[in-house]
Amino acid sequence: MTLAITHRRIISRGDLPGSSGGIYNPGAVLSGSTIQLLCRREIDYRFTPLVFPESLVLDADTLQLTGRRTLKKVG
Repeated sequence: MTLAITHRRIISRGDLPGSSGGIYNPGAVLSGSTIQLLCRREIDYRFTPLVFPESLVLDADTLQLTGRRTLKKVG
């Protein structure tokens, strides 16, 4: 028996505006025909407090990005 495992990067540094520092700590939830992805977007590598929580919406069948928004930070 042989298992075929496919590895595919869903989103990378530079794919979102202001993500030159990277996209980190993704968490995902399958919701019907979409995947809700929550991650941290960093604007650069200077280790500043300029990081932003991002909500991404992916098509569950194709893993294509269909929507996104920057969440408001509180506190």
